[in-house]
Amino acid sequence: MLLIHELSDRWRRSQHKNDEGVALVLVVFVMLIGLIATATIAAAIFFVTNGNITNRSNTQAFVAAESGRDTVVAALVAANAAGTCSTATMSASSVGQPSGPYFSTKAQSITGAAPSAWNNGVAPACPTQNTNYIVIQSTGYGTNSVSAEKTTTLSVYQWQVVSHTSQSGTMAGTNGSFHGVGGGSSSNTLKGDLVVRTSNYTCSGSSVIDGDLWVLGGSDGTNGGNVTITGGCDITGNIFANGSVTSNGGNAGSNPITIGKSIIAGGLVSMDSNGVTVGANCVAADGANCGQIASGGTVTLSGTGPNVGTVLTTVTGRPTAPVISASNWKHPDGTALTGSVGAAPAFSPPLNSSQNGGSTAGTVYAMTSWIEFGTGTAWQGAPAVATKLTCPANPDTALSTATGPVILDYSGSSCFATSGNTTTITLTGGNVPTDAVFLIAPGKSMKVQINGNLGGPSSPTSQIFFVHQSLNTGNVATDCGRPSGDSFTTGAVTIAPRIMVYTPCGLNGTWTGTLTGQFYVGGSMTYNGNFTCTPMSWNPSPSPMPNMDCKILGSGGAAGSTTYTLSLGSMVSQAEIP
Repeated sequence: MLLIHELSDRWRRSQHKNDEGVALVLVVFVMLIGLIATATIAAAIFFVTNGNITNRSNTQAFVAAESGRDTVVAALVAANAAGTCSTATMSASSVGQPSGPYFSTKAQSITGAAPSAWNNGVAPACPTQNTNYIVIQSTGYGTNSVSAEKTTTLSVYQWQVVSHTSQSGTMAGTNGSFHGVGGGSSSNTLKGDLVVRTSNYTCSGSSVIDGDLWVLGGSDGTNGGNVTITGGCDITGNIFANGSVTSNGGNAGSNPITIGKSIIAGGLVSMDSNGVTVGANCVAADGANCGQIASGGTVTLSGTGPNVGTVLTTVTGRPTAPVISASNWKHPDGTALTGSVGAAPAFSPPLNSSQNGGSTAGTVYAMTSWIEFGTGTAWQGAPAVATKLTCPANPDTALSTATGPVILDYSGSSCFATSGNTTTITLTGGNVPTDAVFLIAPGKSMKVQINGNLGGPSSPTSQIFFVHQSLNTGNVATDCGRPSGDSFTTGAVTIAPRIMVYTPCGLNGTWTGTLTGQFYVGGSMTYNGNFTCTPMSWNPSPSPMPNMDCKILGSGGAAGSTTYTLSLGSMVSQAEIP
């Protein structure tokens, strides 16, 4: 019995020890599980923390990239408005600066279809009227280091171009001759293109045309179109004549004849050598043909006078070769000047319908078409913007007290300014803060006298329009209604406003100093003074007149005068790129 009890006790004791071992194993196992869980949680926490740091850096980089884009956009918009865009406008960088956001951004101007990638073959350059899209590539950095986390975006914006075509070449002797008077050291300078739509043109009396001369010969080339040049005539640009171009007189020392660029004539060309130069103002941008004489008729360059005449490039005529006095005509470098038979010159744009398949559309004659300002012309706008004053007793006061566009109507039959068949407008001086138009009745003669200084704003300058109303017959030749012309004279005064003189009649103009503005003359004009053509417009809408410009050919050679309004449009697309 004793033995059995002893064995039982030993078995129970061994079982108890085994239970303790199992418990120990379980404890160790649970501890291992806890350790693994702790390590896993710690790793997860580390991963999440590190991910948040990375995400934060990426977010900062993206925000920085957009900041760079916005910086270039703002700079481009401001520079475009101010007309100061340069290659520096098209890029920006803040890398290395003491505070963020940090970015490196560049932009390029693209023509054609909207791009989907940066074009490494296009250098950053300011947009023009030919631009379709602005592409901005901006890289943002999470910290102030190019080795930091970074994000690059590519943004595409539309570039908006709106064209505005103006009435061209309106400093015109529309239905008569147009010439300056004077001589010796006295000169009459016209800055801008001069267009003589009908009749012939004579350049004499120390006259300077700082621009191109267009002599059209009427709507179909049968009414005038010939140019005569005498001593002292200086045309800095080209002569475009439907008919002939002839010269006589002149002296290289005291009274030269100078044609700055080319002579293009539909008829014959005949010139004396005495002091004539053709092509002295040509530059590379004018092309290889600048400085030529091209004639649709015969060319005779005679040896009259002691001074050699010079032609920069070529001389062509038809149907026979030009006749050139070899000893009296040379190239500027002294080499021999020879001529050849050539095709009839092609005028671009055509001067009249005879050069355009019988159509006047697109011709210089059409571009400079006569504008009728008659008794029914609406100047106030709708709704009325301009204030209308009927026969004000003191025009100087009416001008100086105006707070907006003002119409001074002197067309009434009982107006004090009219005596007999003449209406006289006299300005004694004062300030002209706003635009103004003076209206003179058709059938009367208009006499304008400015005897005192006229001031006004400097940018833009104010404008005064002196309008001798047309009879509205539909034929400019009969629109005047008076056998004599009008007059415009000034004393020794300073005139800040731009001046436009509109008359269906002829005009005799004499002024001192330099006058700026426009002449729109239906008959012959004689002038004595210096004149700078400047664009003009009457802004109450709808306006009875188009924007009046001063050039027929732009810098690109395109016909007419077209200006462009350029602006940054909306974003077309944006994407992150590798």
